[in-house]
Amino acid sequence: MRLNKEYISLFTDISGNNIGLLSYSLGNGSPKAYIQGGIHGGETTYWIFTRLARILKNARVNGSITLVPISNPVSWDQKFYSYTVGKFSLTDGKDFNRNFPGSLTGSLNERIASKINEIALRSDMVIDLHTANKCVPYSIITDKKQLKWVKSANFKYTMLHYFKDKNNSPLTSSATLNGKISIALECGSHDIYDSKHINRCVDGILRILKKTGVIEYKSLYTNQKQYYSDTLNKYLAPESGFVKYIVKPGETCTKDQILCTIYSSKSLTKITKICSREDGVVLLASKTHIVSEGDYLFEIIPSKTLKSY
Repeated sequence: MRLNKEYISLFTDISGNNIGLLSYSLGNGSPKAYIQGGIHGGETTYWIFTRLARILKNARVNGSITLVPISNPVSWDQKFYSYTVGKFSLTDGKDFNRNFPGSLTGSLNERIASKINEIALRSDMVIDLHTANKCVPYSIITDKKQLKWVKSANFKYTMLHYFKDKNNSPLTSSATLNGKISIALECGSHDIYDSKHINRCVDGILRILKKTGVIEYKSLYTNQKQYYSDTLNKYLAPESGFVKYIVKPGETCTKDQILCTIYSSKSLTKITKICSREDGVVLLASKTHIVSEGDYLFEIIPSKTLKSY
């Protein structure tokens, strides 16, 4: 099947050049699926799109699919030395994925969000790809009614996040409010290439497309037991120093278990143990081994909040 490419104009920069994004599409039937990545600069989901494109070109597509690998060019131009820092806008400090549904008369970031929102809502289903700190792939939904759809992705954990401000929400929240099937996938660790995670995410997306009738697909992965929760507890560094991680993302922990140790910058002989406050699952961890007091270390799902579905 032919992969069609379209350039979508977004705005004109200070030098007078047109800035836009590339959209790829397959099929012309229904239902319609919209899949995007790259709303946050530095979140390396592009390899998932290249794999999807190769597979979908040879798949039976009953509906239609739109792929937008880099949905926000502004966030990808925010660089310090060789590192892309595109989660928050340098102009207003706001998360790039908290501008939806956007406004054509608002800030530049709101105008970009408005255009993306318009394109996404032409479809029946919206899938938004991200990467997080250090983590295993998991899914995020903004309404429990999406559980029946996200279950098909076969990710072990799903987080339920509610967004009360309808005018400053992520794309998936806007899509849910407009009656669309809407799922966000955290596709693994930030700024890294992991073939295992890429394969798992591609399979999850193809499973969702099959569930909604967009394509025909047979997964090679065994179905696993799945859980969802609406609670993530953060662990912050009590002092500055250098971190040695012991528990990895995706692993379970018990109350009082040592998660990591901090080698204090105030004393060569002081080592502080960071212990779990609860039984749970370590979903995310910081990527850096260098922390200042109050810096992020872990996020843990308490076991008592996990529900199977």
